Amino acid sequence: MLIDEIHTDLYSFYNDYFSKYNLVNPFFYRNDSELSWNNRLPDPRENDYEIEYTWIVENLQYSLSIDDKGLFQFYYCTQKGELLRANIAFLPNPDFSHQYIRFDFTPLDSRTYFHPEIHFHFGYPSNSMRIAIGKMPYPSNFMQFVIHLLGFQEITGFNNKKFVLFSKQKITNHILKFL
Repeated sequence: MLIDEIHTDLYSFYNDYFSKYNLVNPFFYRNDSELSWNNRLPDPRENDYEIEYTWIVENLQYSLSIDDKGLFQFYYCTQKGELLRANIAFLPNPDFSHQYIRFDFTPLDSRTYFHPEIHFHFGYPSNSMRIAIGKMPYPSNFMQFVIHLLGFQEITGFNNKKFVLFSKQKITNHILKFL
């Protein structure tokens, strides 16, 4: 079952690296069809990042944190072993100069070029830019990516097989022109 595989990946990474990277406050939670955090509430999506970050911290709306550098959110929803929706995000502490990063798998919201099924966002507010991608990362790969961006780890290798959590057969590539 897919949700077991995702949970095992997250739990194993946390257990292996919590002390090395100071991963704290593990609030991730799973049931038969979802991996999320305890008592997940709808996100208010504020226009002010500091207000939203404070709301998330005060309401414990995250899966785990990395020291005082920021928060991870992991949400995967499945049905009969099929991934229906996924959102994984790193929300940096506003006191640091790092950027908000989010990967989304939203097939029901897909609108060809304007809202690709699998995409990622950099920066806040995140609706200003979506970049189409062909694969959704495992939680461990996403955390390794963020840990690298934070300067904790140098990437020495890459396991292409493990990165694939979900890959659609029909992927449309777009050519972008830059000024």
